[in-house]
Amino acid sequence: MNFKIYAIVALTAVLATPITAQQQQLCRADGCAYEHSHANKVISKCCQAINPDPVAFHDCCGKSCNTGIPCKSV
Repeated sequence: MNFKIYAIVALTAVLATPITAQQQQLCRADGCAYEHSHANKVISKCCQAINPDPVAFHDCCGKSCNTGIPCKSV
C-alpha cells in the first residue's frame, strides 16, 4: 500500500515539474534572430541577467540584436 502511494506521489512530481518550470524569455524584437536559435538564446540570457523586467528586457533585446550592445550573440 505504501509503495502505491509513493509511486503516485513520484509520478505526480515528475508530471508537475515541466508545468512549474519557468520558461526562458526569448527576444522577439525587430532585428533579432529566430527565437529558438543559439544567437537568440545567448542574447536573451544576457538581457534577462541585466534586467528581467519585460519592458527593459525587450529594449535590451532590440539594442543588442541591432548593435551588439549591451549583449553580443557570439
